[in-house]
Amino acid sequence: MDLESTRALRNLNLDFYEKAAESFSRTRRAPWAGWYRAWAAVAPTGTTPRVLDLGCGNGRFLGFLDQAAGPRLGQSWDYVGLDSSSGLLEQARLRSFHYGQVHWVNGDLLETPLDERVSRRPFDAILLLAVLHHIPGAERRMRLVRESASRLSLGGCLVVSLWRFAESERGRKAVRSWSDVNESAGLEIDPSRLEVGDHALGWGPVPGSYRYCHHFSELEVRQLAEGSGLELIDEYRADGESDEANHYLVLRRSPWHRIRAGLGGD
Repeated sequence: MDLESTRALRNLNLDFYEKAAESFSRTRRAPWAGWYRAWAAVAPTGTTPRVLDLGCGNGRFLGFLDQAAGPRLGQSWDYVGLDSSSGLLEQARLRSFHYGQVHWVNGDLLETPLDERVSRRPFDAILLLAVLHHIPGAERRMRLVRESASRLSLGGCLVVSLWRFAESERGRKAVRSWSDVNESAGLEIDPSRLEVGDHALGWGPVPGSYRYCHHFSELEVRQLAEGSGLELIDEYRADGESDEANHYLVLRRSPWHRIRAGLGGD
């Protein structure tokens, strides 16, 4: 995808999450059911695992660790949550956590390499939950997966969830035409320069607000898993009314897997 289209989609999402931060955060309080299975597969050792939550939003995954995994496993966390939305990060800071060290970072995954925002120390678990479908362009998505993989400790896991919105009636009803988005948001996004699976979704609680989402084909899911350089240890569908709203990949850095990071070009 060309740089102009990428930046237009990025700006669309930045504007959405600033406008709708409060109403969006209210709908993102409870953990997804799929997180329990993912964390059981990750099972980091030690009393203070290092966790990097990319696109952390209002911090609800840390809330899940704090309330469910921590007391059960007797662990605390060295947790870093990174998000581009200052509004959602403010919601995260307002929440109370009890098990470990917490660091919130305002950063844009499209504009700034992880090394410039996050310590080079390896992480035991890295989360890309409901993130990749907001990253424009297949090459950029793969680059982020590989960059994340390169930051794992040996035996560490990367957890990815992909929203299957185009497979539900509710998700399909949220899709809006690019002409409506351009007119409302004052943008000039050319649909012919986008990739198959790229859509704009409306947000009912805040009329006139739109966000960019990519719907992954089965081939694209396979390419992400295989291109990560990691070992796929679990894959499943979970969440939502159908228990299939999100597609999960749990990937582990094993000694025999070679990580290639920073590959790219646009």
